[in-house]
Amino acid sequence: MFFRPLPTEAYLEEYYSSEEGYLPSIEENRVQFENAPEEWRRTALHILDDLRKHGLREQGVPILDVGCAWGFFLHFAKQEGYEVHGLELSSETSAWARERDLDVRTGHLGTTDYEPGTFHAITMNNVLEHSIDPKRDLEKVFELLVPGGLAYIAVPNWESLVAQVDGFYWKMKSWPNHLFYFTKETLPALMTSLGFEFLESFSQIGESDVRDDYRILRDRLKLEQDQDLEDAVAFLGQKGKGQELVVIARKPGNNGAESSSPLEGSVMEDSSGSETLSDAPSPTLDEDSGEGEEGASEEEGKPPLEGSGEAHSGD
Repeated sequence: MFFRPLPTEAYLEEYYSSEEGYLPSIEENRVQFENAPEEWRRTALHILDDLRKHGLREQGVPILDVGCAWGFFLHFAKQEGYEVHGLELSSETSAWARERDLDVRTGHLGTTDYEPGTFHAITMNNVLEHSIDPKRDLEKVFELLVPGGLAYIAVPNWESLVAQVDGFYWKMKSWPNHLFYFTKETLPALMTSLGFEFLESFSQIGESDVRDDYRILRDRLKLEQDQDLEDAVAFLGQKGKGQELVVIARKPGNNGAESSSPLEGSVMEDSSGSETLSDAPSPTLDEDSGEGEEGASEEEGKPPLEGSGEAHSGD
């Protein structure tokens, strides 16, 4: 599922570096990090733990965070002993990260000159939905990983409770921030069609605003007690209805970790991607994905720059 029209690369580079565009929406994250970094540390360690259980070494190996924004994940991964590298489209946030002694390049996967087979793990934490070409970006992730290297991809969950209830007004439908949407079937299928070995997928609250779940749970189930709400949100995650979808996959090969079997029953027919990620002709949502129509913009030309309030790459 995707928005039409897609913006150009040049437009996105301007948007993500502009005070009239994206930056105001993530400034609050930077302030939170400076005043109370522990929450961001917990998020980083949670991601590293998910990767370690699939064979990522405890320290020393190079990892890449694509769409690293201010570099919060890199900051804590570096403290854990990893050789950290970042890639970020915003010239402002990538410069801020470099000022704090982080190796962050300004750009995107389509322009990077990293050598193939460089990284033991690549993370894209709430980033792939921002891409104008997810297939191209995942192909590049595959290329940059060492044999046996791991990919951690987190995206807004199209099948979450919040997405289903809020429908057209789901705040993750925010052109030009979010351009593509995925489910627990389509994202693993896209990755396996490109050669990845599927390891696991799950949903969680992630970096989303839990108050959106609470709002619906109070309204629909009349839950009010904090513990009841927390238990219900945990249950949503277990049932694949959490706000964030995570897929972990491996590049085939032996790099000190055992390989998993490829995902069976892929809904992809070939490596060109599924219908919802290719040249589908209209912005109309099909019955399997939702209802209604999505108009990304009334004009084919450049729309005005507007901040969305959504966080890029989890930062």
